[in-house]
Amino acid sequence: MQFQTSITLNSRAQMWTEEKRRTVWFLISSARQNLGIAIDPVVASAFVILQKYFRGEIDDEYDLFILMAAALFTSCKASDNFRPVNCIVSELCRVCNRSKSPIVRQLIGSHFLNPEDPNITMQYNDLKLISAAEVDLLKANNFSVLVDLPFSHFERWKQSVIDHFPNQISPEFLRQCNKVMIDICLLICSYYYLDVPPEVAAAAAASKSFGNDQWVTSVKEKYGDNVFNLAVQSINIEDSKTVRKPPQRAPPANIIRPLAVVFV
Repeated sequence: MQFQTSITLNSRAQMWTEEKRRTVWFLISSARQNLGIAIDPVVASAFVILQKYFRGEIDDEYDLFILMAAALFTSCKASDNFRPVNCIVSELCRVCNRSKSPIVRQLIGSHFLNPEDPNITMQYNDLKLISAAEVDLLKANNFSVLVDLPFSHFERWKQSVIDHFPNQISPEFLRQCNKVMIDICLLICSYYYLDVPPEVAAAAAASKSFGNDQWVTSVKEKYGDNVFNLAVQSINIEDSKTVRKPPQRAPPANIIRPLAVVFV
């Protein structure tokens, strides 16, 4: 199946390859644990900010490490989870250094005096680069730091089910909800994510676990089959290239752990 989109490939879009998208997602989602931030909204928002940047036409170019740091810094501030930029850089360096891939380790480049030092001291020029990158990321996002994510649309549906059918909430239901969250993450990493409205992304992910629920059907009717099918197919493509961690026991009813998945 070939997707029809309005994208014109420019040099920046060509830089944002599948391998780089999946590498960046893996690195910033891995950094979340020691930074004490969540996939929803911080990591996902940072990634969407990068997705929009690589669709843009701004001339300034930065390497991926600088962009990752700037995107996480921006997303943390936007979600009231402020983290000092030096902490973000240190954790990203740690995640890169522990990778077995020389390509990932090389992302650090020559920016930092000693990237293996857990107490990294940023050089002034690196701080200037991250600050400049943050401005250009904001420009690419029309200076909007609030990102509408699919998670909130799915959570509203999930909470409605819990409210109306509390006696039918089972471990299997929770496992399927966790799978929906993972599928949303897969779609966010897709090349076509920005062509899919967040509500469609949520409903498409839900349809893979819960079928044609009334909410799913209403979303499909609202936006049409083409964009809905694009979302489903994008999830399937990303899923086929993804290695998952071994399944865990279902979390408590009020908890969803939205990433039991590793991108390689």
